[in-house]
Amino acid sequence: MKFARRSFLGAAMGGALTVALPSFAQSAGKDYTPISPVQPTEDAGKIEVLEFFSYGCPHCAEFNPLVVAWAAKLPADVVFKKVPITFGRAAWANISRLYYTLDITGDLARLESEVFKAIHVERVNLFDERTLTEWVAKKGVDTKKFADTFKSFGLTARSAVPTRWRKPTRSRACRRWRSMASSWLAARVSTSSWRSPTS
Repeated sequence: MKFARRSFLGAAMGGALTVALPSFAQSAGKDYTPISPVQPTEDAGKIEVLEFFSYGCPHCAEFNPLVVAWAAKLPADVVFKKVPITFGRAAWANISRLYYTLDITGDLARLESEVFKAIHVERVNLFDERTLTEWVAKKGVDTKKFADTFKSFGLTARSAVPTRWRKPTRSRACRRWRSMASSWLAARVSTSSWRSPTS
């Protein structure tokens, strides 16, 4: 009972603060950094919002219901797109392909929340192709159509990271961050009593 009261009070206070806090104008260069050059979009007259996510990411799983609710209320001049990423993890490649396959077969809207639930709540190993195929069959997806799409050349081309999103990882900012991280690590190692196992 005590926990339920705390949860209710926390939710009520959070809601009250959300309503009470004014929205603040943000200015370029101070509150955010504009992307330069501007990235091309399919329709120059619309604002394009991209979400880079993975079904394997627990934070993305928790954020997904909020994103779905937000995306349902977008104005007409805003386009929302999701881009599945793998962070170079081979195991996440299958769930990246799963996103595109469900999109092509028309099952994405119906099963997207179920994929997050299967991985993070039910602990189903959807990283394995065989388990993945069995899982979609249980969810009523046409397995032949799913398998043909999942292994198709078109999907392989579509699931490859586009060059415009791959390029920033080689940017000056990324190199600067790596340099700072390396310098910090070197400073920590040289000032600590840490010794390598070989010494």
